[in-house]
Amino acid sequence: MTAGEYLAGGVPALATIAACLLAAELVRRRRLEHLAGAPAALAFAVAATAALTAVQLVPGALGLLSPVGALVAAAVLVAGAWRLPPVRAAGPAQPSPPGPPSRRLSWAIAIVTAALVGGGILGFVFYESARVVGAIDVLSFHVPGMVAALQEGSLWGVHQYLPRLAHTNYPQNGDLLYLHALAPFGDLTFVRHVFVPWLGLTGLATYALARELAAPSAAATLAGVAIVALPATAIPAADAGMPDAVMLFGFAAGVLFGLRHARAGRTSDLVVAGVALGLSLGTKWYALTSVAAVVVVWLLARALARHPRGALAREGALVGGLIALAGGFWLLRNWVLTGNPLFPVRVEVLGLTIFDAPPDRVRALAGFTIADYLGAPDVLGRFVVPGWNATLGGLWLVLGVGALAAAVPAARLLRGRGGPDAAQRSQGARVLALAVLAVLLGVAYALTPYSALGPPGAPVQVAVNARYVVPALLVAAAVVAWGLGRLGRARVVAEALLAVVVVVAGARAFPPGPTSFAAALVLVGGAVAAPRAARGGRAR
Repeated sequence: MTAGEYLAGGVPALATIAACLLAAELVRRRRLEHLAGAPAALAFAVAATAALTAVQLVPGALGLLSPVGALVAAAVLVAGAWRLPPVRAAGPAQPSPPGPPSRRLSWAIAIVTAALVGGGILGFVFYESARVVGAIDVLSFHVPGMVAALQEGSLWGVHQYLPRLAHTNYPQNGDLLYLHALAPFGDLTFVRHVFVPWLGLTGLATYALARELAAPSAAATLAGVAIVALPATAIPAADAGMPDAVMLFGFAAGVLFGLRHARAGRTSDLVVAGVALGLSLGTKWYALTSVAAVVVVWLLARALARHPRGALAREGALVGGLIALAGGFWLLRNWVLTGNPLFPVRVEVLGLTIFDAPPDRVRALAGFTIADYLGAPDVLGRFVVPGWNATLGGLWLVLGVGALAAAVPAARLLRGRGGPDAAQRSQGARVLALAVLAVLLGVAYALTPYSALGPPGAPVQVAVNARYVVPALLVAAAVVAWGLGRLGRARVVAEALLAVVVVVAGARAFPPGPTSFAAALVLVGGAVAAPRAARGGRAR
Protein backbone atom coordinates (compact mmCIF):
# COMPACT_ATOMS: atom_id res chain seq x y z
CA MET A 1 0.00 0.00 0.00
CA THR A 2 1.10 3.54 -0.70
CA ALA A 3 1.29 6.29 1.92
CA GLY A 4 -1.81 7.85 0.38
CA GLU A 5 -3.75 4.60 0.72
CA TYR A 6 -2.73 4.27 4.36
CA LEU A 7 -3.79 7.87 4.93
CA ALA A 8 -7.14 7.34 3.23
CA GLY A 9 -7.87 4.38 5.47
CA GLY A 10 -6.26 5.80 8.58
CA VAL A 11 -8.21 9.07 8.82
CA PRO A 12 -11.68 7.52 9.25
CA ALA A 13 -10.20 4.79 11.49
CA LEU A 14 -8.62 7.38 13.77
CA ALA A 15 -11.85 9.39 13.72
CA THR A 16 -13.76 6.29 14.90
CA ILE A 17 -11.26 5.61 17.67
CA ALA A 18 -11.22 9.26 18.74
CA ALA A 19 -15.03 9.32 18.89
CA CYS A 20 -15.04 6.21 21.09
CA LEU A 21 -12.49 7.77 23.44
CA LEU A 22 -14.51 10.99 23.58
CA ALA A 23 -17.69 9.08 24.42
CA ALA A 24 -15.84 7.22 27.18
CA GLU A 25 -14.51 10.45 28.65
CA LEU A 26 -17.98 12.03 28.60
CA VAL A 27 -19.37 9.03 30.49
CA ARG A 28 -16.56 9.24 33.02
CA ARG A 29 -17.12 12.93 33.64
CA ARG A 30 -20.90 12.69 33.88
CA ARG A 31 -21.25 9.51 35.92
CA LEU A 32 -17.86 8.65 37.47
CA GLU A 33 -16.41 11.94 38.58
CA HIS A 34 -15.88 10.63 42.12
CA LEU A 35 -13.04 8.45 40.87
CA ALA A 36 -9.43 9.59 40.85
CA GLY A 37 -6.02 8.18 40.04
CA ALA A 38 -5.75 4.62 38.75
CA PRO A 39 -9.46 3.73 39.29
CA ALA A 40 -10.47 6.75 37.20
CA ALA A 41 -8.10 5.76 34.40
CA LEU A 42 -9.36 2.18 34.51
CA ALA A 43 -13.03 3.23 34.48
CA PHE A 44 -12.27 5.33 31.40
CA ALA A 45 -10.48 2.34 29.84
CA VAL A 46 -13.46 0.05 30.53
CA ALA A 47 -15.82 2.57 28.91
CA ALA A 48 -13.46 3.05 25.96
CA THR A 49 -13.08 -0.71 25.43
CA ALA A 50 -16.84 -1.12 25.57
CA ALA A 51 -17.25 1.67 23.01
CA LEU A 52 -14.57 0.30 20.66
CA THR A 53 -16.27 -3.10 20.84
CA ALA A 54 -19.83 -1.81 20.48
CA VAL A 55 -19.17 0.24 17.32
CA GLN A 56 -18.20 -3.00 15.56
CA LEU A 57 -20.61 -5.37 17.32
CA VAL A 58 -23.84 -3.44 16.82
CA PRO A 59 -23.40 -2.80 13.07
CA GLY A 60 -22.17 -6.39 12.66
CA ALA A 61 -25.23 -7.76 14.45
CA LEU A 62 -27.42 -5.66 12.11
CA GLY A 63 -25.61 -6.79 8.94
CA LEU A 64 -23.91 -3.40 8.49
CA LEU A 65 -20.33 -4.26 9.45
CA SER A 66 -17.93 -1.88 7.70
CA PRO A 67 -15.61 1.05 8.49
CA VAL A 68 -18.46 3.42 7.64
CA GLY A 69 -20.83 1.54 9.93
CA ALA A 70 -18.31 1.77 12.76
CA LEU A 71 -17.83 5.52 12.23
CA VAL A 72 -21.58 6.14 12.24
CA ALA A 73 -22.02 4.03 15.38
CA ALA A 74 -19.21 5.97 17.08
CA ALA A 75 -20.90 9.26 16.21
CA VAL A 76 -24.15 7.96 17.72
CA LEU A 77 -22.25 6.98 20.88
CA VAL A 78 -20.80 10.48 21.22
CA ALA A 79 -24.23 12.05 20.76
CA GLY A 80 -25.72 9.76 23.39
CA ALA A 81 -22.91 10.37 25.86
CA TRP A 82 -23.16 14.12 25.27
CA ARG A 83 -26.84 14.06 26.21
CA LEU A 84 -26.22 11.91 29.27
CA PRO A 85 -27.30 13.99 32.28
CA PRO A 86 -24.52 14.43 34.85
CA VAL A 87 -25.01 12.76 38.21
CA ARG A 88 -23.20 14.32 41.12
CA ALA A 89 -21.76 11.74 43.50
CA ALA A 90 -23.38 11.73 46.92
CA GLY A 91 -20.72 12.25 49.56
CA PRO A 92 -16.97 12.53 49.20
CA ALA A 93 -14.89 10.40 46.91
CA GLN A 94 -13.74 7.04 48.26
CA PRO A 95 -10.02 6.62 47.53
CA SER A 96 -8.29 3.30 48.02
CA PRO A 97 -7.55 2.46 51.66
CA PRO A 98 -4.17 3.81 52.77
CA GLY A 99 -1.47 1.18 53.03
CA PRO A 100 1.91 1.18 54.76
CA PRO A 101 4.24 3.81 53.29
CA SER A 102 6.88 2.71 50.81
CA ARG A 103 10.51 3.53 51.44
CA ARG A 104 12.74 5.10 48.81
CA LEU A 105 14.60 1.84 48.32
CA SER A 106 11.30 0.04 47.73
CA TRP A 107 10.37 2.62 45.12
CA ALA A 108 13.79 2.33 43.46
CA ILE A 109 13.35 -1.45 43.19
CA ALA A 110 9.85 -1.07 41.76
CA ILE A 111 10.80 1.63 39.24
CA VAL A 112 13.87 -0.20 37.93
CA THR A 113 11.89 -3.44 37.64
CA ALA A 114 9.06 -1.71 35.78
CA ALA A 115 11.53 0.05 33.48
CA LEU A 116 13.38 -3.15 32.60
CA VAL A 117 10.19 -5.09 31.89
CA GLY A 118 8.50 -2.22 30.08
CA GLY A 119 11.65 -1.44 28.12
CA GLY A 120 11.92 -5.06 27.03
CA ILE A 121 8.36 -5.08 25.74
CA LEU A 122 8.55 -1.70 24.00
CA GLY A 123 11.93 -2.51 22.49
CA PHE A 124 10.62 -5.78 21.11
CA VAL A 125 7.49 -4.17 19.66
CA PHE A 126 9.59 -1.46 18.01
CA TYR A 127 12.11 -3.98 16.65
CA GLU A 128 9.40 -6.29 15.28
CA SER A 129 7.24 -3.53 13.79
CA ALA A 130 8.51 -4.22 10.28
CA ARG A 131 7.51 -7.90 10.46
CA VAL A 132 4.04 -9.29 9.92
CA VAL A 133 2.65 -11.26 12.82
CA GLY A 134 3.00 -15.02 12.30
CA ALA A 135 1.13 -16.60 15.23
CA ILE A 136 -0.86 -19.63 14.12
CA ASP A 137 -4.00 -18.71 16.08
CA VAL A 138 -4.05 -15.22 14.60
CA LEU A 139 -3.57 -16.45 11.04
CA SER A 140 -5.83 -19.50 11.24
CA PHE A 141 -8.96 -18.14 12.90
CA HIS A 142 -8.75 -14.80 14.75
CA VAL A 143 -8.09 -12.59 11.73
CA PRO A 144 -9.65 -14.85 9.03
CA GLY A 145 -12.90 -14.90 11.00
CA MET A 146 -13.01 -11.11 11.07
CA VAL A 147 -12.08 -10.89 7.38
CA ALA A 148 -14.98 -13.21 6.52
CA ALA A 149 -17.30 -11.10 8.67
CA LEU A 150 -16.17 -7.97 6.83
CA GLN A 151 -16.73 -9.59 3.47
CA GLU A 152 -20.27 -10.57 4.47
CA GLY A 153 -20.94 -7.37 6.43
CA SER A 154 -22.32 -9.48 9.28
CA LEU A 155 -21.28 -11.29 12.45
CA TRP A 156 -23.95 -13.97 11.96
CA GLY A 157 -21.63 -16.37 10.17
CA VAL A 158 -19.39 -19.16 11.39
CA HIS A 159 -16.34 -19.88 9.24
CA GLN A 160 -14.09 -22.80 10.16
CA TYR A 161 -10.67 -23.03 8.54
CA LEU A 162 -9.19 -25.93 10.50
CA PRO A 163 -10.92 -29.33 10.38
CA ARG A 164 -12.63 -30.65 13.54
CA LEU A 165 -12.04 -27.38 15.43
CA ALA A 166 -14.79 -24.86 16.22
CA HIS A 167 -12.52 -21.84 16.52
CA THR A 168 -14.95 -19.34 15.05
CA ASN A 169 -17.50 -20.24 17.71
CA TYR A 170 -15.20 -18.68 20.30
CA PRO A 171 -16.26 -15.43 22.04
CA GLN A 172 -14.90 -12.61 19.89
CA ASN A 173 -15.06 -9.30 21.76
CA GLY A 174 -11.29 -9.09 21.47
CA ASP A 175 -11.35 -10.04 17.80
CA LEU A 176 -13.61 -7.07 17.08
CA LEU A 177 -10.77 -4.78 18.12
CA TYR A 178 -8.72 -6.14 15.21
CA LEU A 179 -11.18 -4.44 12.90
CA HIS A 180 -9.98 -0.97 13.92
CA ALA A 181 -6.55 -1.85 12.51
CA LEU A 182 -7.60 -4.34 9.84
CA ALA A 183 -10.69 -3.01 8.10
CA PRO A 184 -9.33 0.42 7.03
CA PHE A 185 -6.17 -1.00 5.43
CA GLY A 186 -6.96 -4.56 4.40
CA ASP A 187 -3.64 -5.96 5.65
CA LEU A 188 -1.88 -7.10 8.83
CA THR A 189 0.49 -4.14 9.25
CA PHE A 190 -0.83 -3.01 12.62
CA VAL A 191 -2.29 -6.25 13.97
CA ARG A 192 0.72 -6.95 16.22
CA HIS A 193 0.22 -3.62 18.02
CA VAL A 194 -3.53 -3.80 18.69
CA PHE A 195 -3.42 -5.36 22.15
CA VAL A 196 -0.27 -3.77 23.58
CA PRO A 197 -2.32 -0.99 25.32
CA TRP A 198 -4.45 -3.61 27.07
CA LEU A 199 -1.30 -5.34 28.28
CA GLY A 200 -0.34 -2.13 30.06
CA LEU A 201 -3.89 -1.69 31.35
CA THR A 202 -3.77 -5.19 32.81
CA GLY A 203 -0.71 -4.20 34.81
CA LEU A 204 -2.40 -0.98 35.94
CA ALA A 205 -5.53 -2.88 37.01
CA THR A 206 -3.42 -5.33 39.02
CA TYR A 207 -1.69 -2.41 40.72
CA ALA A 208 -5.03 -0.77 41.55
CA LEU A 209 -6.40 -4.07 42.86
CA ALA A 210 -3.44 -4.40 45.23
CA ARG A 211 -3.88 -0.78 46.36
CA GLU A 212 -7.58 -1.47 47.02
CA LEU A 213 -6.38 -4.12 49.47
CA ALA A 214 -4.24 -1.44 51.18
CA ALA A 215 -0.95 -2.79 49.84
CA PRO A 216 2.06 -0.43 49.84
CA SER A 217 2.33 1.54 46.60
CA ALA A 218 5.75 0.15 45.63
CA ALA A 219 4.68 -3.43 46.34
CA ALA A 220 1.50 -2.89 44.34
CA THR A 221 3.64 -1.62 41.45
CA LEU A 222 5.72 -4.80 41.61
CA ALA A 223 2.52 -6.86 41.50
CA GLY A 224 1.36 -5.08 38.35
CA VAL A 225 4.74 -5.45 36.68
CA ALA A 226 4.86 -9.14 37.62
CA ILE A 227 1.68 -9.89 35.68
CA VAL A 228 2.87 -7.94 32.65
CA ALA A 229 6.25 -9.71 32.78
CA LEU A 230 4.74 -13.19 32.61
CA PRO A 231 5.60 -14.64 29.19
CA ALA A 232 2.09 -16.13 29.15
CA THR A 233 0.74 -12.57 29.36
CA ALA A 234 3.27 -10.54 27.40
CA ILE A 235 3.95 -12.81 24.42
CA PRO A 236 0.30 -13.21 23.30
CA ALA A 237 -0.23 -9.44 23.43
CA ALA A 238 3.08 -7.99 22.18
CA ASP A 239 4.32 -10.74 19.86
CA ALA A 240 1.47 -12.99 18.74
CA GLY A 241 -1.13 -10.22 18.53
CA MET A 242 -3.74 -12.26 20.42
CA PRO A 243 -6.62 -10.76 22.45
CA ASP A 244 -5.96 -12.44 25.83
CA ALA A 245 -4.90 -9.10 27.34
CA VAL A 246 -8.42 -7.74 26.79
CA MET A 247 -9.82 -10.66 28.78
CA LEU A 248 -7.28 -10.13 31.59
CA PHE A 249 -7.85 -6.38 31.72
CA GLY A 250 -11.63 -6.78 31.94
CA PHE A 251 -11.25 -9.49 34.57
CA ALA A 252 -8.91 -7.44 36.77
CA ALA A 253 -11.00 -4.27 36.42
CA GLY A 254 -14.15 -6.22 37.27
CA VAL A 255 -12.61 -7.60 40.48
CA LEU A 256 -11.30 -4.14 41.40
CA PHE A 257 -14.61 -2.33 41.03
CA GLY A 258 -16.48 -5.19 42.67
CA LEU A 259 -14.25 -4.70 45.72
CA ARG A 260 -14.78 -0.94 45.59
CA HIS A 261 -18.54 -1.42 45.55
CA ALA A 262 -18.38 -3.79 48.52
CA ARG A 263 -16.43 -1.13 50.46
CA ALA A 264 -18.13 2.09 49.41
CA GLY A 265 -21.54 0.90 48.19
CA ARG A 266 -21.63 3.02 45.03
CA THR A 267 -23.82 1.60 42.28
CA SER A 268 -21.59 3.21 39.64
CA ASP A 269 -18.69 1.00 40.78
CA LEU A 270 -20.90 -2.05 40.38
CA VAL A 271 -21.88 -0.96 36.87
CA VAL A 272 -18.22 -0.64 35.85
CA ALA A 273 -17.53 -4.06 37.37
CA GLY A 274 -20.38 -5.68 35.42
CA VAL A 275 -19.33 -4.13 32.10
CA ALA A 276 -15.69 -5.06 32.64
CA LEU A 277 -16.51 -8.67 33.51
CA GLY A 278 -18.80 -8.87 30.48
CA LEU A 279 -16.04 -7.66 28.18
CA SER A 280 -13.79 -10.32 29.69
CA LEU A 281 -16.35 -13.11 29.35
CA GLY A 282 -16.98 -12.21 25.71
CA THR A 283 -13.29 -12.43 24.78
CA LYS A 284 -12.04 -15.94 25.65
CA TRP A 285 -13.63 -19.28 26.59
CA TYR A 286 -11.53 -19.57 29.74
CA ALA A 287 -13.06 -16.29 30.91
CA LEU A 288 -16.37 -18.11 31.43
CA THR A 289 -15.05 -20.01 34.44
CA SER A 290 -12.97 -17.05 35.63
CA VAL A 291 -15.90 -14.65 35.62
CA ALA A 292 -18.18 -17.27 37.17
CA ALA A 293 -15.69 -17.73 40.02
CA VAL A 294 -15.62 -13.96 40.64
CA VAL A 295 -19.41 -13.74 40.78
CA VAL A 296 -19.70 -16.76 43.09
CA VAL A 297 -17.09 -15.44 45.55
CA TRP A 298 -18.62 -11.95 45.46
CA LEU A 299 -22.13 -13.22 46.18
CA LEU A 300 -20.90 -15.57 48.91
CA ALA A 301 -18.85 -12.82 50.57
CA ARG A 302 -21.82 -10.43 50.50
CA ALA A 303 -24.08 -13.10 51.95
CA LEU A 304 -21.61 -13.92 54.75
CA ALA A 305 -21.43 -10.19 55.54
CA ARG A 306 -25.23 -10.36 56.14
CA HIS A 307 -26.04 -8.08 53.22
CA PRO A 308 -29.85 -7.73 52.89
CA ARG A 309 -31.23 -10.41 50.59
CA GLY A 310 -33.32 -7.99 48.55
CA ALA A 311 -30.37 -5.69 47.88
CA LEU A 312 -28.18 -8.69 47.07
CA ALA A 313 -30.75 -9.96 44.56
CA ARG A 314 -30.93 -6.55 42.89
CA GLU A 315 -27.15 -6.21 42.73
CA GLY A 316 -26.78 -9.74 41.40
CA ALA A 317 -29.37 -9.06 38.70
CA LEU A 318 -27.60 -5.83 37.73
CA VAL A 319 -24.19 -7.50 37.46
CA GLY A 320 -25.58 -10.52 35.62
CA GLY A 321 -27.46 -8.34 33.16
CA LEU A 322 -24.42 -6.18 32.41
CA ILE A 323 -22.21 -9.24 31.95
CA ALA A 324 -24.74 -10.69 29.51
CA LEU A 325 -25.04 -7.36 27.67
CA ALA A 326 -21.30 -6.82 27.31
CA GLY A 327 -20.29 -10.40 26.58
CA GLY A 328 -23.29 -12.56 25.81
CA PHE A 329 -23.81 -11.89 22.10
CA TRP A 330 -21.45 -14.70 21.11
CA LEU A 331 -23.31 -17.25 23.20
CA LEU A 332 -26.57 -16.08 21.63
CA ARG A 333 -25.07 -16.34 18.16
CA ASN A 334 -23.90 -19.89 18.86
CA TRP A 335 -27.33 -20.80 20.19
CA VAL A 336 -29.08 -19.46 17.10
CA LEU A 337 -26.65 -21.00 14.58
CA THR A 338 -25.90 -24.33 16.25
CA GLY A 339 -28.58 -24.83 18.90
CA ASN A 340 -25.90 -24.79 21.62
CA PRO A 341 -24.56 -21.54 23.21
CA LEU A 342 -21.40 -23.36 24.33
CA PHE A 343 -20.75 -25.19 21.05
CA PRO A 344 -18.79 -27.45 20.57
CA VAL A 345 -19.17 -28.57 24.22
CA ARG A 346 -22.04 -30.92 25.05
CA VAL A 347 -23.80 -29.60 28.17
CA GLU A 348 -25.19 -32.26 30.51
CA VAL A 349 -26.77 -31.97 33.95
CA LEU A 350 -27.25 -35.13 36.03
CA GLY A 351 -26.94 -37.24 32.91
CA LEU A 352 -29.54 -35.18 31.03
CA THR A 353 -28.32 -33.49 27.84
CA ILE A 354 -29.30 -29.81 27.87
CA PHE A 355 -27.36 -28.74 24.77
CA ASP A 356 -26.08 -31.39 22.40
CA ALA A 357 -22.95 -31.30 20.23
CA PRO A 358 -21.25 -33.72 17.84
CA PRO A 359 -18.37 -35.87 19.13
CA ASP A 360 -15.22 -33.80 19.62
CA ARG A 361 -12.46 -36.04 18.30
CA VAL A 362 -9.64 -33.55 18.90
CA ARG A 363 -10.62 -33.04 22.53
CA ALA A 364 -10.82 -36.79 23.05
CA LEU A 365 -7.31 -37.29 21.63
CA ALA A 366 -5.45 -34.25 22.99
CA GLY A 367 -7.71 -32.10 25.17
CA PHE A 368 -6.46 -33.37 28.54
CA THR A 369 -6.46 -31.32 31.73
CA ILE A 370 -3.82 -30.76 34.38
CA ALA A 371 -6.12 -32.63 36.77
CA ASP A 372 -5.86 -35.71 34.58
CA TYR A 373 -2.18 -36.01 35.55
CA LEU A 374 -2.30 -35.16 39.25
CA GLY A 375 -1.70 -38.84 40.00
CA ALA A 376 1.19 -39.08 37.54
CA PRO A 377 4.27 -37.39 39.07
CA ASP A 378 6.47 -38.47 36.18
CA VAL A 379 4.27 -36.58 33.69
CA LEU A 380 4.15 -33.55 35.99
CA GLY A 381 7.93 -33.52 36.31
CA ARG A 382 8.71 -34.12 32.63
CA PHE A 383 6.09 -31.94 30.97
CA VAL A 384 3.89 -29.81 33.26
CA VAL A 385 6.43 -28.10 35.52
CA PRO A 386 8.88 -27.40 32.64
CA GLY A 387 5.94 -26.00 30.64
CA TRP A 388 5.01 -23.69 33.49
CA ASN A 389 8.62 -22.59 33.92
CA ALA A 390 8.80 -21.76 30.21
CA THR A 391 5.80 -19.40 30.10
CA LEU A 392 5.27 -18.43 33.75
CA GLY A 393 8.88 -18.25 34.90
CA GLY A 394 9.34 -18.74 38.61
CA LEU A 395 6.36 -16.47 39.26
CA TRP A 396 3.86 -19.34 39.27
CA LEU A 397 5.55 -20.72 42.38
CA VAL A 398 6.42 -17.41 44.05
CA LEU A 399 2.94 -15.90 43.63
CA GLY A 400 1.14 -19.13 44.49
CA VAL A 401 3.07 -19.78 47.69
CA GLY A 402 3.13 -16.07 48.56
CA ALA A 403 -0.66 -15.75 48.30
CA LEU A 404 -1.21 -18.78 50.53
CA ALA A 405 1.26 -17.35 53.06
CA ALA A 406 -0.46 -13.95 53.02
CA ALA A 407 -3.81 -15.64 53.70
CA VAL A 408 -2.55 -16.61 57.18
CA PRO A 409 -2.29 -13.07 58.62
CA ALA A 410 -5.49 -12.16 56.75
CA ALA A 411 -7.30 -14.95 58.59
CA ARG A 412 -5.89 -13.69 61.88
CA LEU A 413 -7.23 -10.22 61.18
CA LEU A 414 -10.61 -11.69 60.36
CA ARG A 415 -10.75 -13.40 63.77
CA GLY A 416 -10.20 -10.11 65.59
CA ARG A 417 -12.64 -9.16 68.32
CA GLY A 418 -14.04 -5.82 69.44
CA GLY A 419 -15.07 -2.56 67.80
CA PRO A 420 -11.60 -1.00 67.38
CA ASP A 421 -10.58 -3.89 65.11
CA ALA A 422 -13.60 -3.65 62.77
CA ALA A 423 -11.56 -2.02 59.97
CA GLN A 424 -8.83 -4.64 60.27
CA ARG A 425 -11.38 -7.47 60.21
CA SER A 426 -12.86 -5.98 57.06
CA GLN A 427 -9.41 -5.79 55.49
CA GLY A 428 -8.67 -9.38 56.46
CA ALA A 429 -11.98 -10.53 54.96
CA ARG A 430 -11.25 -8.82 51.64
CA VAL A 431 -7.76 -10.31 51.39
CA LEU A 432 -9.00 -13.74 52.38
CA ALA A 433 -11.80 -13.54 49.79
CA LEU A 434 -9.26 -12.84 47.05
CA ALA A 435 -7.03 -15.65 48.28
CA VAL A 436 -10.02 -18.01 48.03
CA LEU A 437 -10.75 -16.63 44.55
CA ALA A 438 -7.16 -17.31 43.47
CA VAL A 439 -7.47 -20.91 44.65
CA LEU A 440 -10.78 -21.37 42.82
CA LEU A 441 -9.27 -19.95 39.65
CA GLY A 442 -6.32 -22.29 39.97
CA VAL A 443 -8.66 -25.26 40.36
CA ALA A 444 -10.66 -24.08 37.34
CA TYR A 445 -7.44 -23.95 35.31
CA ALA A 446 -6.52 -27.48 36.36
CA LEU A 447 -9.94 -28.70 35.18
CA THR A 448 -9.98 -26.76 31.90
CA PRO A 449 -9.74 -28.93 28.76
CA TYR A 450 -6.52 -28.47 26.78
CA SER A 451 -4.63 -27.13 29.83
CA ALA A 452 -2.49 -30.28 29.36
CA LEU A 453 -2.63 -30.26 25.57
CA GLY A 454 -0.96 -33.24 23.93
CA PRO A 455 -1.29 -36.97 23.35
CA PRO A 456 -2.06 -39.26 26.31
CA GLY A 457 0.76 -39.24 28.83
CA ALA A 458 2.71 -36.55 26.95
CA PRO A 459 1.17 -33.04 27.38
CA VAL A 460 3.86 -31.45 25.26
CA GLN A 461 1.90 -28.19 24.80
CA VAL A 462 1.32 -27.28 28.46
CA ALA A 463 3.29 -24.06 27.92
CA VAL A 464 1.01 -22.90 25.10
CA ASN A 465 -2.11 -22.84 27.28
CA ALA A 466 -0.50 -21.83 30.57
CA ARG A 467 -2.14 -18.47 29.95
CA TYR A 468 -5.35 -20.05 31.29
CA VAL A 469 -3.92 -19.76 34.83
CA VAL A 470 -2.95 -16.08 34.60
CA PRO A 471 -6.24 -14.87 36.18
CA ALA A 472 -5.35 -16.89 39.28
CA LEU A 473 -1.83 -15.46 39.35
CA LEU A 474 -3.17 -11.94 38.84
CA VAL A 475 -5.35 -12.17 41.94
CA ALA A 476 -2.53 -13.87 43.82
CA ALA A 477 -0.18 -10.99 42.92
CA ALA A 478 -2.50 -8.47 44.58
CA VAL A 479 -2.68 -10.64 47.71
CA VAL A 480 1.11 -11.01 47.76
CA ALA A 481 1.52 -7.22 47.53
CA TRP A 482 -0.69 -6.86 50.62
CA GLY A 483 1.34 -9.52 52.40
CA LEU A 484 4.59 -7.67 51.63
CA GLY A 485 3.22 -4.68 53.52
CA ARG A 486 3.10 -6.75 56.71
CA LEU A 487 6.73 -7.88 56.67
CA GLY A 488 8.18 -4.89 58.47
CA ARG A 489 11.93 -4.48 57.99
CA ALA A 490 12.11 -7.63 55.84
CA ARG A 491 9.85 -6.06 53.22
CA VAL A 492 12.65 -4.54 51.14
CA VAL A 493 14.49 -7.87 50.99
CA ALA A 494 11.33 -9.69 49.88
CA GLU A 495 10.62 -6.99 47.29
CA ALA A 496 14.14 -7.30 45.91
CA LEU A 497 13.83 -11.06 45.61
CA LEU A 498 10.44 -10.71 43.88
CA ALA A 499 11.93 -8.11 41.54
CA VAL A 500 14.67 -10.52 40.49
CA VAL A 501 12.10 -13.22 39.66
CA VAL A 502 10.01 -10.68 37.73
CA VAL A 503 12.94 -9.39 35.67
CA VAL A 504 14.08 -12.94 34.84
CA ALA A 505 10.53 -13.82 33.72
CA GLY A 506 10.38 -10.71 31.55
CA ALA A 507 13.77 -11.46 30.00
CA ARG A 508 12.55 -14.97 29.21
CA ALA A 509 9.69 -13.45 27.19
CA PHE A 510 11.74 -10.73 25.48
CA PRO A 511 15.55 -11.06 25.78
CA PRO A 512 17.06 -7.60 26.38
CA GLY A 513 18.87 -5.73 23.65
CA PRO A 514 20.10 -2.19 22.95
CA THR A 515 16.62 -0.93 22.05
CA SER A 516 15.20 -2.43 25.24
CA PHE A 517 17.80 -0.77 27.44
CA ALA A 518 17.27 2.58 25.71
CA ALA A 519 13.53 2.32 26.31
CA ALA A 520 14.18 1.33 29.95
CA LEU A 521 16.35 4.44 30.49
CA VAL A 522 13.59 6.63 29.04
CA LEU A 523 11.04 5.00 31.35
CA VAL A 524 13.25 5.50 34.41
CA GLY A 525 13.73 9.15 33.50
CA GLY A 526 10.02 9.61 33.08
CA ALA A 527 9.27 7.91 36.40
CA VAL A 528 11.73 10.18 38.20
CA ALA A 529 10.63 13.38 36.47
CA ALA A 530 6.86 12.86 36.62
CA PRO A 531 6.42 13.30 40.42
CA ARG A 532 8.56 16.46 40.37
CA ALA A 533 6.53 17.89 37.51
CA ALA A 534 3.30 17.03 39.33
CA ARG A 535 4.50 18.73 42.52
CA GLY A 536 5.50 21.80 40.53
CA GLY A 537 2.09 21.91 38.83
CA ARG A 538 0.26 21.70 42.16
CA ALA A 539 2.44 24.46 43.59
CA ARG A 540 1.69 26.75 40.66
